[in-house]
Amino acid sequence: MMVEWYVVQTKPRKEEFVLGQLSSRQTEIFFPRLLESTGRVQRVAPMFPSYLFVKLDVDQLGKGVRYTPGVKDFLRCDGEPEPLSPEIVAGLQNRTGPSGIYRRPPIPFEPGARLRIEDGPLRGMDVIFEQELSGPERVAVLLAEVNLQARVVLSRRSLTRH
Repeated sequence: MMVEWYVVQTKPRKEEFVLGQLSSRQTEIFFPRLLESTGRVQRVAPMFPSYLFVKLDVDQLGKGVRYTPGVKDFLRCDGEPEPLSPEIVAGLQNRTGPSGIYRRPPIPFEPGARLRIEDGPLRGMDVIFEQELSGPERVAVLLAEVNLQARVVLSRRSLTRH
């Protein structure tokens, strides 16, 4: 019995369905996802669209996994399912934590850094980073207009470097 990690390719946008189908089998499944932010909207998306990692004895359970609804096939090399290094999966699991969701760390801004507001009613304005505030992703900036030094509190996600 040789239990190893393999990559299973799913049909497009069927990762969650296949995850549900395989969860009742004698396999360990890893479905890494990432938190994507676009403006104020956040969503969880597959890190590797159409791919899941499964840990199993491919000789014993591979055929059943391969013919699971929503599965295309295993990634193969020379016609055989190719085992994946356990260090690769462990590295991904360390990055995603127990939730399996990778959250990109915020880019640190230094006080005095010149930034630009990318969304909201002040979009396009140049600002100077002042400090991080309590609360999720809140920062204070100063408007960089010549005659106006007004303090504004924004979401960190609405800023980009100049």
